[in-house]
Amino acid sequence: MNKKRRLLSIVAVASLVAGIGEVASPQAQAVTFHSCKEAWNQGYGDIRVGEDGYSRHLDRDGDGIACEISKSNGQYKPRAQHAQHAQNGWVKSGGAWYYYKNGSAVRNAWAGNYWLGLDGRMVTNSWVDNNRYYVGSDGAWIKGYGNKSGWQKEGGSWYFYKNNSAVRNAWAGNYWLGSDGRMVTNSWVDNNRYYVGNDGAWIKGYGNKSGWQKEGGSWYFYKNGSAVRNAWAGNYWLGSDGRMVTNRYVDGGRYYVGNDGAWVPSLPPISDLKDE
Repeated sequence: MNKKRRLLSIVAVASLVAGIGEVASPQAQAVTFHSCKEAWNQGYGDIRVGEDGYSRHLDRDGDGIACEISKSNGQYKPRAQHAQHAQNGWVKSGGAWYYYKNGSAVRNAWAGNYWLGLDGRMVTNSWVDNNRYYVGSDGAWIKGYGNKSGWQKEGGSWYFYKNNSAVRNAWAGNYWLGSDGRMVTNSWVDNNRYYVGNDGAWIKGYGNKSGWQKEGGSWYFYKNGSAVRNAWAGNYWLGSDGRMVTNRYVDGGRYYVGNDGAWVPSLPPISDLKDE
């Protein structure tokens, strides 16, 4: 990869990112052999001009093909048997870069200043390593993006970062961050005590719910910003979920509330009905 020509010293890397070792930037590794026997043993044969492993000194008859398999006398072994030996360091496959160590692709780890993802591919243009570092279009870590801080827009939503972590279930100024870290809009937040508008900012006039409120087709009664539960609000009973109850006996069966939720004084307690 021509655009990655520089090597990062282990001293510079260690001072900036703990645990990231000195590894050369991704670039194809030349395959060379001292003899055709070595090539055949590693699964290379009939190597044409321009292919990995070709050299003039191996092409003894000068026909553009080195280490012909027909001349191997059984010494040629299919390359699949030597895959682990052949793949080490940076390998480009299918347009993506991979880093091999001891024949296995490195995953979820750094190779120098380059991050290898779950599938082993070198990641580009993304936050990596638990969102702590950013790698650019060439895959290299960009120091200036090492820590997220303050407001960040990601995937169309706003987040607020503190000490490199997204703030959750808390205020950032007049803006509420939800359980997933996203800035909340057009909702009651902070235990239903405050309302944030379309831009996410707290609307002072809606700072506390009070009195009767209709929500989702049901009536609730709020006091000091909280829904009243298992109690009376005038002649109306609020259930355990805060909703106004209708058409049933309430408060231990002592009173009956009608279709409009109001207490019906003409109906006796359930205990009196059972005695009849």
